Amino acid sequence: AEVRRLRSRRAGRTVFIEFALVVPGSLPVREAHQLCDRMEEAVQRTVPQASVTVHVEPAEKGEEARMADAVRPLGPRG
Repeated sequence: AEVRRLRSRRAGRTVFIEFALVVPGSLPVREAHQLCDRMEEAVQRTVPQASVTVHVEPAEKGEEARMADAVRPLGPRG
């Protein structure tokens, strides 16, 4: 997986963080969702006042093999 187009802004006490998470197109939706949840949790541990928005996007065909290897070690969490 790869993070792209990372943006942030502050409004009052809230920090809005938005990014695209590019995953292999072959990654099952459930696993992509679990990956997003873990990334959101990690950001919120670092920036507790964050409102995090993740946009999941499939990788381009040339990126598939590289990204599949990067995602596989994460595996699903129960």
